Amino acid sequence: MIRLLILLQFCIGFSIFSVGQSQILLKGTVWKGTQLPLKKGTELYFQNDTLVMVDLEGYNPADQYFFQQKGDTLLLDLIDESSISCREGIQAKYKIHWANNGEKLYLKPILDPCISRFTLLVSESPWFRKREENEIRNDWYFLDPEKDNVPGIALNTAYSLLKFRKSQPVIVAIIDSPIDYTHEDLKEKIWVNEKETPDNQIDDDKNGFKDDINGWFFMCRKSGVPIQNEQPEATQIYSMWKIRFDTLSPNKFTVKDKQDFKIFEKAKIEFEKGKQIADLAKLVFSDSIRFFSCLDKMLNQAKEPVNKEQIKEWNIGGENYELASIEVVSNLFNPGFPNFSLFVRKIKKDYSSIKQKLSGKWEFDFNPNYNPRTQIGDHNHIPKEKMYGSRFLKNPGSLENDHGTHVAGIIGAKRGNGKGIEGIAENIKIMTLGAVPSQGDERDKDVANSIMYAANNGAKIINMSFAKNMSPFKTEIDAAIQYAEQKGVLMINASGNSASNTDSIPFYPVSLFNNGKKCSTWIEVGNSTHAANEDLVAPTSNFGQKTVDLFAPGTSIFSTTPGNTYESFSGTSMAAPMVTGVAALIWSYFPALTAVQLKSILLESVYIPAVKQVNMPGGKGLVPFSHLSKTGGILNAKKAIFAAEKATKKKKT
Repeated sequence: MIRLLILLQFCIGFSIFSVGQSQILLKGTVWKGTQLPLKKGTELYFQNDTLVMVDLEGYNPADQYFFQQKGDTLLLDLIDESSISCREGIQAKYKIHWANNGEKLYLKPILDPCISRFTLLVSESPWFRKREENEIRNDWYFLDPEKDNVPGIALNTAYSLLKFRKSQPVIVAIIDSPIDYTHEDLKEKIWVNEKETPDNQIDDDKNGFKDDINGWFFMCRKSGVPIQNEQPEATQIYSMWKIRFDTLSPNKFTVKDKQDFKIFEKAKIEFEKGKQIADLAKLVFSDSIRFFSCLDKMLNQAKEPVNKEQIKEWNIGGENYELASIEVVSNLFNPGFPNFSLFVRKIKKDYSSIKQKLSGKWEFDFNPNYNPRTQIGDHNHIPKEKMYGSRFLKNPGSLENDHGTHVAGIIGAKRGNGKGIEGIAENIKIMTLGAVPSQGDERDKDVANSIMYAANNGAKIINMSFAKNMSPFKTEIDAAIQYAEQKGVLMINASGNSASNTDSIPFYPVSLFNNGKKCSTWIEVGNSTHAANEDLVAPTSNFGQKTVDLFAPGTSIFSTTPGNTYESFSGTSMAAPMVTGVAALIWSYFPALTAVQLKSILLESVYIPAVKQVNMPGGKGLVPFSHLSKTGGILNAKKAIFAAEKATKKKKT
C-alpha cells in the first residue's frame, strides 16, 4: 500500500501517536473583507468563543460577540457592553458558505435584527482568509505558477478559459479503499449503474455482479464490512506459496514455477525480517514494568542529540528482553523529538495505545497463520476468481475509508456548493471500486478485477493511488491493463512514497508488460510540493527519468475524509488524482479526444519550473529536476486546455 514508506518497519517515529480529523472550523482564524478597493475594510477574528470585528479604517471601535459554529451555521449572541453596534437580544444566524477550499468565506443571513452588523457581514463578503507568511493555503494547488509564483496546476485560470463552454459527463473509476459515498461533498457525484435495479438480487445488466449500483467492493465481506487488517505483500506471498515450494523439488520446476520462486524467495526474506521485528515488539510489550525500567536505563545513558545508532550501542543488560528493548526503541525513535527524555515520557504516557497499535504487527501483519480472506470467501491462490466481495458498505463514513474518500474529493468534490472543498473536475461521475485495505497491501486479483470492472462498465479514466514492491500475479494484472487499454481507458498511477528510483526499483502495478511492451494509455505520477525552490519535490516521492511521466501537487492537499470531515494528506496518492482530475476536466470539454491523445496533451503541456536544481528524494543532494521524470515538468490545467484546443482543431481539419 502506498502509505507505507517501509513495509518492514513496524513503526516510524511519530506515527505511533494518533492524529485526529477535523472539519473546517472558524475558531482560531482571521478573515479580511472590504467593500471598496480604496477602503482598508474589516477583519474578523474568531477566537475561542468570541468574534472580534475590527474596522481597519479606525473610525469605529472593535465590536465583539459570542459565536458558535454548528455545522454550516454561525450563531452570534451579545456580550454585555462589548457588543457595541447591536443591542438587540435576538440571536443572529448566518449560513456559512465556503469557497476556494475554505480560503474564502461567504456569510449568508438567516436571521439578524441588527442592520449595521448585517450590512457589514454581508456587503463586505467574500471574506478572504488571512494567513501567516509561510502558512500553506488550502487551495495552493489551484494557483497559477506563472501568476502566483506557486507551483500549482493553474486550475482557477483554466476554469476562466472554459467559462462559456459546455461539458459532457465523464465516468472516473477510483480503485482504492472504499469511498464514503454519503459524504456531503461527494454524494451527488457518485456514479449510478442505471442498468441495475437496486436490491432485487438479480444481475440485471448481466455484468456478473448483482445489484452493483455504485461499483463493487472486492475486499469486503458480503455484509459490507471491509477487511481492516490485510497483510503486507511479503506475508501474503509467503503464506500462499510456502507449502508449494516446501514440497516441490527444484528439478521439477516449470518456467512458471521458476518465475514464482524468485518472487517467493524475495518475499520470504522480507517476511522473516518483519516477523523478527514484530516478535521482538511482542516480547517487549508483554511486560510494562520491565520495559519502563529499560527505558530509565537508556535515559541514564542518553547524550543529546540522540540518534538510532547511539541507542543500539547502549548496554542495559545482556538478556534477551533487554536486547529486544534496545532494538524496539531504536526502531520507534525519531530524531524529530526535541529530546530523548520527552520521547521516553511520551512512550510511558501512551504505552497502552502504542501497544494496541503495534499488536497488529504480530497478530496480523507477520502472522503466517492469519488469513483475512477467509472472511471474504475467496481463494488466495486463484487469481482469476471474480464473484466475491460486496455491492455496498455497511458503514461508509468509517474512518478506515479515509484514503479513497480523500482521493475522490481531489478529483471531483462538488464545486460551488458552499461545503468544504472544490474538486478539480465538475462534470464527472465517480465509480467506487474497493480494492485497497486500510492496513496492509492490496491483492493483485482485486486490482485486476477492479480494472476489468471499470473498463466493462463505462469508465473513461481509472485512478490508482497505491503501489507495492512485489506482484505475484502480474500476468493477470497485465491482461487487465491491456484490456482497459484496448477499451480506450486512461490509467493514472501513483509512483510510490519510498524515495526510490523506479527506473531500477519497480513498484507495482507498472505500465511495462511481461512481453516487453508498454501500455500506451498509462501515466505515472510523482509528488511535488508548494515550494518554488529546491524543495519542489516531496522528499518521499518515487522518481524515474524513464518510468515517471510527470509530477503533480501531492503535499499538504486538503480534501474530503469520511463523516463529512476534511483533512490534509500528502503523498503520490494525492498527486495521481490531481492528474486524474485534470484529465477528466479536459475530456469533459473535449470529448472527441482519445486516451492516447489526452495522455500526450497532459505530458506535452506540463509547466517547466524556473528552478533547475532540486533536492533529490531521500536526501541524496541536489539534482536537475529534469532528471526525475520523462517530461521534467509539473501538471498544468491551463496549458492542457490550450493543447486540447489545438489538437481538436487539428483533428477537424
